Amino acid sequence: MNRYQVKFVTPLFSRGAYDDRPEIRAASIRGQLHWWFRALGGSYQDEQSIFGSVHGNTSASRVVVRVTDLPETFNLSSFPATLPHKPAGRDGRSGPNAPRCAFPAGSAFTLVIGERLGGLSEPRRMQFERSLKGWLLAGSLGLRTTRGGGSFRWVDAPVEVSAFRGQLEQLLGDASLRFDLLDQVFSDAECARKVITETISHQAMEDINYPLGAVRQGRDDPAPPRKTSPLRLTVRSFTDGFRILAMWDERQEVTGNTVNHLRTAVDRLAHGTHQSRPTRIGQLLQQSALM
Repeated sequence: MNRYQVKFVTPLFSRGAYDDRPEIRAASIRGQLHWWFRALGGSYQDEQSIFGSVHGNTSASRVVVRVTDLPETFNLSSFPATLPHKPAGRDGRSGPNAPRCAFPAGSAFTLVIGERLGGLSEPRRMQFERSLKGWLLAGSLGLRTTRGGGSFRWVDAPVEVSAFRGQLEQLLGDASLRFDLLDQVFSDAECARKVITETISHQAMEDINYPLGAVRQGRDDPAPPRKTSPLRLTVRSFTDGFRILAMWDERQEVTGNTVNHLRTAVDRLAHGTHQSRPTRIGQLLQQSALM
């Protein structure tokens, strides 16, 4: 069994059976590892041989994912806001930006990874470990994962920006993922999350196929029921402070978006539209290597 120490730098919005009780679930981490495996170029057949399958020839996972040393305390009366750049509803408890069940920043846990059923072959082990390291270096967990929620620091991750860049560049290799650490340094991770969450409505992105993701707001809304953003924004901790890590998923066959869609979206974020004002995240992205 291998153990990985993880500490959250922004709130983890994740709940289980109870609306007022946050949870860190191994199943949610497995879901993140599946995404990283596919994004890093793993095939469907390889994914099945590692993680198992419930379709066709059902097979059990050869990988064991467990969580331990879980946070024991949280304050029911002071859950953080989902969208910190906006006030909550009139009652202070409702609306999409209301406080939600969460573990606060500073919460930590231990991820335990093992093998079973004869274990993995060496090629499959290398594929899995690459996916795991990708998530540990650049991933997140829970609700709002693409917008700064559930950002964490793996204790073995580089704390110098140049070393982090080098390690992530080497890990991604020729995968269809592009990233950049944005220039601004924040003294507080929540300030970085606040910048991340201030985007513009998905209606302003309809003509470019919602490159920032979308959730249908009503029967007449043309947006898909749910589309995950190909632009993933998380917060990372370094010796000089906190920075926003921006990652773009280039798999057009999966996302339905091109890099030109990204450029258009960032331009609208940076300069505003007739419905919204310019945003800081747009201005930072416009200056980034993603452009």
